[in-house]
Amino acid sequence: MTDPTVLERITQALCAGLATVPVGDGTAAVFRGRRNGIDAARFPAYRVNRGDFESEQASSAHVVNRQVFHVEGLVVGDDDETADRAAIALAEGVRGLIETDWTLGGLAVNSTVRAGGPDDAGTEDVPYIVGVLVEIDVEFWTKPGDPTALAP
Repeated sequence: MTDPTVLERITQALCAGLATVPVGDGTAAVFRGRRNGIDAARFPAYRVNRGDFESEQASSAHVVNRQVFHVEGLVVGDDDETADRAAIALAEGVRGLIETDWTLGGLAVNSTVRAGGPDDAGTEDVPYIVGVLVEIDVEFWTKPGDPTALAP
């Protein structure tokens, strides 16, 4: 079995970190790579997907990689106000996680967080579902020709 790439290890570290973020009396469920179909009974939840990726050979010693992660926080509340507050708390949880360890376990060189405001995702059956999208730009360096090895 080959070693996981640095990008895969970063993805795993992000998902593992999100699973520890305090939400209410517990933590949120974390779903990786799910485009849709999360039952509201599983909320609060984070849905983590990879966005844009770019890679640039900066020198003979390292490649600069940048990955955007889309982290969607999903909550259900008893009314608009409680759902809105809960969604903002999920976004703040992501920000706090990255502020605490912006290197994601020593794998990243830099991480930047951008968050949008809460957005209604309710349905007729469950009207008070709110989602909030947080984008995390992660920069990491690898050795040329070896995506499994961190570069100095």
